[in-house]
Amino acid sequence: MGSMERRGGREGASERCARVAAQAGRRRCADGAAAYRAVRTAIAAASLMLGSAAAFSPLPRPVPGVLAWPAGAACTGRTALPAGPWRVGSPRASKLPPVRASGASEGAAASGGGGAGGVQAAAKTGPLATAAVLVGKVWRLGTPFWGGPNKAKALTWTVCTVLLALVTTIYSVSISFVQKFFWNALNAKDLPKFNKFLLLYLGILTIGPPLLVLFDWCKARMALAWRNDLTSRYLGDYVDKMRYYKLPLVSQLDNTDQRIAEDIQNFCDKAVSLFCTCIVSVCDLAVFSVILYKIYPPLFGVLIAYASIGTGVTIFLGRPLITMNRQQLKKEADFRFDLIHVREAAESIAFYNGEKREGQVAASRFADAIANKRGLVNFERNLNFFTRWYKYLVQILPAVVIGPQYFAGKVPLGSISQSFFSFNHVLADLSVVVNEFTGPNGISSFSAQVERLDQLRIAVAEVDALESIDASDRITQITDAPSGTLSLQKIRVLTPTGAARELIAELDLEIAAGQRLLVVGRSGIGKSSLMRVIAGLWAKGSGTVTRPPPSQTLFLSQKPYITLGSLRENVLYPSADADTPDDEILAALEKVNLKGVSERVGGLDAAERPLQTILSLGEQQRLAFARLLLAKPTLVIYMFI
Repeated sequence: MGSMERRGGREGASERCARVAAQAGRRRCADGAAAYRAVRTAIAAASLMLGSAAAFSPLPRPVPGVLAWPAGAACTGRTALPAGPWRVGSPRASKLPPVRASGASEGAAASGGGGAGGVQAAAKTGPLATAAVLVGKVWRLGTPFWGGPNKAKALTWTVCTVLLALVTTIYSVSISFVQKFFWNALNAKDLPKFNKFLLLYLGILTIGPPLLVLFDWCKARMALAWRNDLTSRYLGDYVDKMRYYKLPLVSQLDNTDQRIAEDIQNFCDKAVSLFCTCIVSVCDLAVFSVILYKIYPPLFGVLIAYASIGTGVTIFLGRPLITMNRQQLKKEADFRFDLIHVREAAESIAFYNGEKREGQVAASRFADAIANKRGLVNFERNLNFFTRWYKYLVQILPAVVIGPQYFAGKVPLGSISQSFFSFNHVLADLSVVVNEFTGPNGISSFSAQVERLDQLRIAVAEVDALESIDASDRITQITDAPSGTLSLQKIRVLTPTGAARELIAELDLEIAAGQRLLVVGRSGIGKSSLMRVIAGLWAKGSGTVTRPPPSQTLFLSQKPYITLGSLRENVLYPSADADTPDDEILAALEKVNLKGVSERVGGLDAAERPLQTILSLGEQQRLAFARLLLAKPTLVIYMFI
């Protein structure tokens, strides 16, 4: 900051850069000489940002091939290019080539016609079909865990969990028989047997709790291992091959962050819980059904009918909960996103005094979430009128059915106790849907999370389908060009999604090492689209782009990217090379007038606060130039206003 502060009343470097660049953009590119002067002006403006006219001179080797175009304002019209390849060999060759563009802006072209991305809800089907679809989606989410590279860990935790589930069943059966003998001894007033089974009862109750704790621990570890595997897979798919950038082009998928961070966690926890519940229920049902049937067969028949009716009614009445829970997840995520937006744009909002407007928007989204939650709570209340009645009314059924048999002397008191115990176990096993359907962690909420994760999977597949377009409709990327050379051959650019619209047609361009070019044009003419094509972000069209490999190419955007990390990590971004000496990093920072910034942020490796909250926008721009000095690329593409 030293040289900038010594200017006294003169304007700062970044302000002068913006003013000079804007003046250059307003000049009419009438001939080659004007374009040549615009190039010189842009380079001078970039030098001013570094604090001195010779800011690029400290580079150990020249930085050739700087291609730049202003993002919003430049020539009042387009100039024609003479026939033949467009080369940067003379001032006349720097004219803007003929480019055809639609009336819409590039941003609209990028987003127009985007597909639904698999976010459309499935057509309404019957309960069995809906359950089959849900099971299929869960199977697709779980198969890679048990069949992928972590299958040994997955199978280990699964086997341990299933074995402990069997142990819990054996434990429950043991309690039922001990209770039977205990109550028979009590009814017979047999003190020796009573004392014997009392001690046995006490021993079983002492051994059981640690086993149940181990069972819960295994379930938690299994869910944690599954979440680790599923999150790693989804996160890897999301960031790989620039899918994080291309996903909005093909899908209207919302809140990807919540799906990966929260929905996966809730899904794994609930899926493991339901899996273990089903295992225990099957084992319990197999054993206690036999016990109950041997005590009194009609009681078993009444139980089957009661549970079947309760399950059917719950599914029929509760189907709208799935959609309501899915909407609740979306609305809560939208509210959280708005709060994050306010935090990240806090200074801009404060300059505009826009807190009232932002508060209204956030309050509106919160009101939507509250309104949906209110409807959800009211619906669950109505459904719980039935489910709670179902759970409590059943407690009297064993007494009603088997009570007359006891008074008739056909069954002992211990069998009555065992029948109540077995009846409740079988009822719980047959009523999994009724017991687990409602609530924040119920089956309805679980179904919504499964649907959201499946939507993300489908959207990623659509991105891959976009990448697999026919070679004849794809711009070829060659990244083995000689040092600092950029060549575009017969480039034709189409919008990447929806109805293809032509943005650029038959563009030929070649920039040799050491040459510089400024591209100007009115907004919407295709400047940013051309940048995306050179970077490989857009591939739909035809032609060939030949440039140096990514490790030798650096793109500098108008608003520099500041990563979450230390000053060292930001200066070296995207490289993760930690061997760069501190003196070299500090020297690069000093060359761009950021001397002393290391001490201000707490050192090169301090990462307590995000740098966006410490550095001004001008300092962030100079940090990007320090990144350039350390990376030493052979091709730099800089987009500015």
